[in-house]
Amino acid sequence: MRNKSVLFSLLAAGGIGILASQGIDVMDSARADDKLDYKEARELRQQGKILSLQEILKRVEKDYPGQVIETELEREHGSYVYELEILSDNDRVIELEVDAASGEILKTEEEE
Repeated sequence: MRNKSVLFSLLAAGGIGILASQGIDVMDSARADDKLDYKEARELRQQGKILSLQEILKRVEKDYPGQVIETELEREHGSYVYELEILSDNDRVIELEVDAASGEILKTEEEE
C-alpha cells in the first residue's frame, strides 16, 4: 500500500512539474481559497489592502491574551483573512478568523 501512495505522490509531483514548465500557475488555478506567502502578504500590505499582522495581533490581544502559536493569511471567498491560534492563559487553544482589511473578528472557536 505504501508503494502505491509513493508512486501516486511522484506522479502527481511530475504532473505539477510539467504544468509549471508550460507556464501554467498550478497553485492559483488549483484553489479558489488559498494560503498566501510572505511576498504576497507584503505586497497587499504595501498596497493598503490588508492590515499588518502586528496591527492585527495588537487589536486581538486585548480580548484574547495569550501566546500566539500559529498564524496564516488566506484568501477566502475573495477576501483576505488572518487565521490565528492562541494558547490562552488557561491553557486553551483559541482559533480566530480576522478580516485582514478591517481587523474585525469574524469567527472564534475554542479547542479543549
